[in-house]
Amino acid sequence: MEEVLRSLGMTVTHCSCLELLAQRPGMSNSELACGAFVTRQTMNMLLQALERDGYVIRPSEGFRPDGRGREPPWLECSSMSKPDKLLSDVAALVESGHSNQMSLTVVAGGAVITGRLAPEAVWRARVSEVLADSARLGEFSAVFTTAARKEGPPTHLHFHVARILQGAVGIPETGGMYRVAIEDVSAWTMGDFSYSDH
Repeated sequence: MEEVLRSLGMTVTHCSCLELLAQRPGMSNSELACGAFVTRQTMNMLLQALERDGYVIRPSEGFRPDGRGREPPWLECSSMSKPDKLLSDVAALVESGHSNQMSLTVVAGGAVITGRLAPEAVWRARVSEVLADSARLGEFSAVFTTAARKEGPPTHLHFHVARILQGAVGIPETGGMYRVAIEDVSAWTMGDFSYSDH
């Protein structure tokens, strides 16, 4: 995971901070430091870098939403205010070519997801097949057979054979199918990262 994050210009502590903020928007510098197991000074430097790079935002003044003082909270992970045009163009090419060979790694909501992109129609069909084969979830299969939205640029990335990176392993090991809103992607790079014990 460290290798993947390094290629995105991030560290495990950066990722931990973003994950904490995704789970509990409004956390203070002190709360984030405690949750990420670093000092307040280290967290302050980390937050300044994340704010400078557009990953987090905080108000300049005011009370905390929970009423526990005046320390400006770190409100939330900052998604791209406008979806990244280059990433949207990659998604549009995948949609138009109906290819499932484009590999991509993204950071969204503090999670690192790596895998291959698929056109939405192909992704929906595969999810529908998996659900149809399930005795308990078969009735949900029809939801995924409805036609995908066609007008405008793509709004989501559709991953298949994808994993969420957790330490030196990917979850699930066999690869899963994920749908990620492009506007929620805070960093990305081309390529599917593999795993090793070395």
